[in-house]
Amino acid sequence: MWTIKDEMYFANGVAVSPDQTYLLVNETGAYKITKIWIAGEKKGQSEIFMENLPGVPDGISYNGDGIFWVAFPSRRADILDNLGPKPFLRKVVMRLPQFL
Repeated sequence: MWTIKDEMYFANGVAVSPDQTYLLVNETGAYKITKIWIAGEKKGQSEIFMENLPGVPDGISYNGDGIFWVAFPSRRADILDNLGPKPFLRKVVMRLPQFL
């Protein structure tokens, strides 16, 4: 087993580019998508593909026709954004019923 990139913030969804030179990986907790080069001159490098997404990215796929699709099962919540530096409290709040 090998690691492509470490220190990602809850990687949750991976899609391979059509030419298989890079991956797009959702970072659910950071509300962004990271591009990781797996072939070519930039192999081993990564960069932000999209950031400050309006919702929680959960799954990504390529449609075979030049478009990547990202699922957003929920919008961002201010309380979770504010708890970013406190992962334990963030997990607790995320498990509470929505009416609370």
